[in-house]
Amino acid sequence: MKRNKVKLIMYSNINFGDDLFLEILLTRYPLTKFVIHAPKIYKKTLTKYKNLIVYPSNTFVIKIVNSLLRIFTKKNINEIITNRVADMIIIIGGSMFNQGGRKWKYSQDGCNNIFFFKKPTYLIGCNFGPFNDPQYLNEHLGLFRNFKDVCFRDIYSYKLFETNKNSRYANDIAFNYVPEHTLNIENSVFISVINLRNRKNISLYHEDYIQKIVEIINEFTGKGYSIKLASFCKTEGDEDSISEILSSCKLNLNAKIMINVIYYRGDTLEIISAIAISKFVLATRFHAFVIGLVHNKIVFPIIYDEKISKVIDDNVPSINRIFIQDIKKLDPVNLVNFFENSEHIEIKRIIDNSKNQFKLLDEVLK
Repeated sequence: MKRNKVKLIMYSNINFGDDLFLEILLTRYPLTKFVIHAPKIYKKTLTKYKNLIVYPSNTFVIKIVNSLLRIFTKKNINEIITNRVADMIIIIGGSMFNQGGRKWKYSQDGCNNIFFFKKPTYLIGCNFGPFNDPQYLNEHLGLFRNFKDVCFRDIYSYKLFETNKNSRYANDIAFNYVPEHTLNIENSVFISVINLRNRKNISLYHEDYIQKIVEIINEFTGKGYSIKLASFCKTEGDEDSISEILSSCKLNLNAKIMINVIYYRGDTLEIISAIAISKFVLATRFHAFVIGLVHNKIVFPIIYDEKISKVIDDNVPSINRIFIQDIKKLDPVNLVNFFENSEHIEIKRIIDNSKNQFKLLDEVLK
């Protein structure tokens, strides 16, 4: 049976990876009407998708109404509206179940708000953890049993939930992105950066990370390469890291001239095109790594989160990489040599497997 309206739950904060998930979903099911409550900017950035309804979550009136609702209930007005108008719910995203410093009950309450309306719910593209409380895992084992489908993007997460009959595994949703056309390749390096300052356990590596990126840029530009320096999420501080890199006294003048800065503001094609025309991709952000592979680039990932390492181990275990804890050991000269002398990786098998993320949704929506 086809559903008329689908509620989407995702990380809606102008983050490239999550926004790409959303656009892939909207493109795959053009005849399905999707509803989402998200910041008002999504009305502008996704205006070309006629099958999406955005209920703004950050207007003044909405904030006042939600403040009043919190006195009596944990729900907000947009949750109430979207849950009532939707026939089913899709939760789409990567690191949506990272316990961090939160108590497990925080996530449970969010899921119970879904079950209050008893809608068929599909969870796709996620990984689970890290978590430090066994109860956090046990509660989600019970919660996820209520879903129609749970498709993880890494084998580790799937193994945690394999006793649930509705659990599956398929590669990351972003591998479903299909390049529209081939662009002329420039003698450039695409570099995605992050901000480590607000990331627990790895914040102490931030200054070393910034300094190493500066050294790498100096080395590449000294070899005649231009640089595309990209922020994927302003809210998470990527742009602050770019500012630190550009203002570094150790960044030479020639390097500054050869840097093109790209700030993600909701235009996924701008990021994708920049990767497509680059020769190499130095990826701290996971989806710079994925889109780089999709476009047949030589990619070198800097691992700041175990979720990235697990996905890589599942698919391309032999690929060179470095963990953020070892960032001081990364030699810019050796890195340039790696890029210039490496071969492309065949990922057709990975792309084909990633389509299985939508296997059960296709039965309902196509």
